[in-house]
Amino acid sequence: MTSLSLVENGRGARAPSPAGHMPDAYLAVERVTKSYRGVDVLSNLDLAVGQGEFVSLLGPSGCGKTTLLRLIAGLIGIDGGQVLLGGRELTRLPAHRRNVGVVFQNYAPFPHLSVFDNVAFGLRAQRAASETIRPTVERFLSLVQLSHLVDRSAKALSGGQQQRVAVARALAVKPGLLLLDEPFSALDRKLRESMQIDLRMLLRELGITAIFVTHDQDEALVMSDRIAVMNAGRIEQFADPATIYRRPATPFVLDFVGSSTRFPGKVVDAKEGEVVVETARGRFRAPANFITGASVFVAVRPENIRLAPPGEDDSGLELTLVERIFLGPRSVLQLAFTDGERLSIDVPARLAEPLAIGGPVPLAWAVSDTLALPVQ
Repeated sequence: MTSLSLVENGRGARAPSPAGHMPDAYLAVERVTKSYRGVDVLSNLDLAVGQGEFVSLLGPSGCGKTTLLRLIAGLIGIDGGQVLLGGRELTRLPAHRRNVGVVFQNYAPFPHLSVFDNVAFGLRAQRAASETIRPTVERFLSLVQLSHLVDRSAKALSGGQQQRVAVARALAVKPGLLLLDEPFSALDRKLRESMQIDLRMLLRELGITAIFVTHDQDEALVMSDRIAVMNAGRIEQFADPATIYRRPATPFVLDFVGSSTRFPGKVVDAKEGEVVVETARGRFRAPANFITGASVFVAVRPENIRLAPPGEDDSGLELTLVERIFLGPRSVLQLAFTDGERLSIDVPARLAEPLAIGGPVPLAWAVSDTLALPVQ
């Protein structure tokens, strides 16, 4: 069963290259490779990040995103390639000489220290002037809204408070780069969503470049300037969130980010910038460039589907309504094809109310919103 929902949408532009090449990149990861026991974890990977950018590494467990983060931090060795930050090569430098801050999934506050001393720890390790430590600590505790807990023991804090202490501790030493490895995964949903926005605003205010590891697509879409979608040790697509979602470059990106309905088929007609694809569900037009006979699938994001017969510049289907589930402001419609396969969509409740069980439901979407990708 395919699950869809109808929400607002727009259109973005495709990224110029999977590696996000930028000649003036602040962080440049070039041709990096890493293997464990003969198994490649990262394969000739490139990544270029501009100064002040917030970039998320998004992908499933085992795709290499945490390995890449640790390579940049200097916590593990590199097999090949190089890492540069602000034009300075970091590849062989130990972690403590890279000017890189790291916030891990487990916040790791020093439980025997107060909140103040936790944040001051890195400053003292850097031998900062004693008269600058207190105002610096107070500034960053204020930014993470923990000034009122400055003297509290770290072990007495909640998970969310510990997370904010970890962020303040990492930022207080003014790192050239901040790396975050799923720091919100242990938080409840409400606190997690609040921290996502707070951290993004804080980093923008400070102008700090950040790399954020997550497997949560919603988190990446909310927080990022750009997203690098990773799969099997390589970057499938590197682009802004709107482009990643609306114009996925590969079938993997389409499947991993968001939901969609897709129909496999073959290109039966092709002209400049548009193809016609024959599928078991009918013929669909799509903006794409494939040769006639190519095996592809067409797909559509759920928010682009509307309850209406198709117009001249639309594609469409007509299905049978088999179930309607009321969920307050919205309803879930269970629709069936003639062979019994089902498709589920969310619609505003007011649109679902007039529909009769067993009756036909027309669906339409613009040809310009139809995706066509190669079968892999």
